[in-house]
Amino acid sequence: MKASLVLLTVSIFASALVAAQNVRLCQKMTWWGWTRRYCHEINDPPMDQCINLDKHWNDATSKYTVENGCCAFYRHSGCRDRMFVAMNRGDDYLRAAHRFQLSSLKCARQGCIVGW
Repeated sequence: MKASLVLLTVSIFASALVAAQNVRLCQKMTWWGWTRRYCHEINDPPMDQCINLDKHWNDATSKYTVENGCCAFYRHSGCRDRMFVAMNRGDDYLRAAHRFQLSSLKCARQGCIVGW
């Protein structure tokens, strides 16, 4: 009984130490010669579920970062037409084929999922 209680306590403590997944999307806006970058953070996104971006972020992303996991990025809502997958990395300026094209994403903490 004591051994199972200790094991349960250790596993709860270990799971609390796992870093949260974070996805950061940024867009660059220019007005009258002034450039400003706005960013949106998605902390602990729901695992293996499609996240559709709202009207302010749909087709507006020029930079992204994925921390503590993997995300697939899609051209259309509903996670259709996958463009690329990123695991623990980011891109300061998306290439032209992907820039301002992102509409939805799907993430996992343990790694990329083959069926994405």
